[in-house]
Amino acid sequence: ERLVFISWEKEKRKRFFFFKQKTAYEIKECDWSSDVCSSDLLKKPSRIQGLLMIMTLSLLVYSIAERRMRKRLAATNDTLPNQINIPTKTPTLHWVFQILEGINRVTLGIGSTVQCLIDGMTQLRRKILRLFGPNVCRIYQISCT
Repeated sequence: ERLVFISWEKEKRKRFFFFKQKTAYEIKECDWSSDVCSSDLLKKPSRIQGLLMIMTLSLLVYSIAERRMRKRLAATNDTLPNQINIPTKTPTLHWVFQILEGINRVTLGIGSTVQCLIDGMTQLRRKILRLFGPNVCRIYQISCT
């Protein structure tokens, strides 16, 4: 478990963010797009501050989503398979996203009728999507139970 610390100065006031990061997934420099790492974009301190804020918020949202998913698994006393197919109560959100890869939304237009279908759905993917609540179930056209 690491403690991540980010600080910057704005209007002669220091801003600090502390948060714990428990997952193995990290944003690494090599994962950034060349546009984000472009020296033209990072010349001004305000742009560096903006990038730090976006990265901080992204990690916070990621952490909240992972925590909620694990909480729902614990509430239902359920597990998900890990990378070597052993049941775990604490999967990482990164692993869950990898499992969900392959779900496709297909839009069919026949005459004046347009229909949206979800392709690539499996039992495990349905189980995972249900952990994220009724809004996600509605988007992926699955029942919440």
